[in-house]
Amino acid sequence: MAFEGKMGLDATKKLPEEIQSVENYLPVSISGIDKTQILSAFPEIKAINDSLLSSGISMVFIAVEKNKRNHVRDLSSQIFQNPNFKQIKVVIFLEHTLEVDDIADAVWRFANNVDPRRDHFVYKDETGNGVNHIAFDGTRKTREHDGFERDWPNILASDEKTISRIDEIWDKLGLGPFVKSPSLKYRKQLYKGGAVVTE
Repeated sequence: MAFEGKMGLDATKKLPEEIQSVENYLPVSISGIDKTQILSAFPEIKAINDSLLSSGISMVFIAVEKNKRNHVRDLSSQIFQNPNFKQIKVVIFLEHTLEVDDIADAVWRFANNVDPRRDHFVYKDETGNGVNHIAFDGTRKTREHDGFERDWPNILASDEKTISRIDEIWDKLGLGPFVKSPSLKYRKQLYKGGAVVTE
């Protein structure tokens, strides 16, 4: 059985015999990232969600607008050299059109867009004062920036005409209290093209 393109992440508590470097398993206490400094240093970064840090979860979501080949690989290498990220274990890069503050959506889009074999980058702490790092490229893959040759499916969202029509007849449908169409949010993330992305 082949397991290419799959990855399992062990997030369980480690037994003493499993730990080679105890520093990498100690709880991380980080107040947050200086977002202003990071956004200024890396203009391709459009948004950062570091909200999990306050719960002791060493993971950050970054929305990036790629503009060159191997952009996320190069950016992740630079990011982990920045003092803000010395104690950050996991960074997930996502499309700049995504609202990274919505963690459920961020994880959904990441899971759809990632091939673990191709899209992970591991960085070992050489200083002895930080932690080891892993970055995941959860962005859409393109021919231009990633050498990705297959078609990429667009995001599924109702058109504006359908949304308006359902809003108009909602009370007649017996569906209960009015619910705003989820498609309003996802229409902002649509790429050019139809079912298949053309940009």
